[in-house]
Amino acid sequence: MTKHITKPLHTLGFMALLLAGAQALADKEDIHMFPEADKNQDRFVIRVPEQEDESLFKLEIVASRLQKADCNLRALRGELDQESVKGWGYSYYELEDVKPGPSTMMACPQPAKKRYVPIVGKEFTLRYNSRLPYVIYVPKGIDVKFRIWRTTLNAESASEK
Repeated sequence: MTKHITKPLHTLGFMALLLAGAQALADKEDIHMFPEADKNQDRFVIRVPEQEDESLFKLEIVASRLQKADCNLRALRGELDQESVKGWGYSYYELEDVKPGPSTMMACPQPAKKRYVPIVGKEFTLRYNSRLPYVIYVPKGIDVKFRIWRTTLNAESASEK
């Protein structure tokens, strides 16, 4: 009896390994044309699911850095520049030159704690495209997350005053 049970389990285990390997290979193949990150950068890859009408969606890049910060509300500044892979025409994005940004100026009785400070700037909201991965290069120490925004076909009317 156990012989009949273990054979399907071995087969399932082998299939799971094959699928994981195939996914890893597919992940590597669809970014092989993008440059490797240099020694001062990290490369992040975002894949989004296919949508029926992708014109109704946007992708927001949410970048931040873990650093000591007091009770003041603060942000860092940066620009997400769109670059092109030579010979391919595919786009990738680079965040360079992250600088101190706006901050409130309150007196803070508590000591500074490590927390994620957001990076704000132009071009952090991108056109939605499920056919290609989003490849983003950031300075070491920057964390990248994303949000998917959705709208409807109906536009609301503004009132003229």
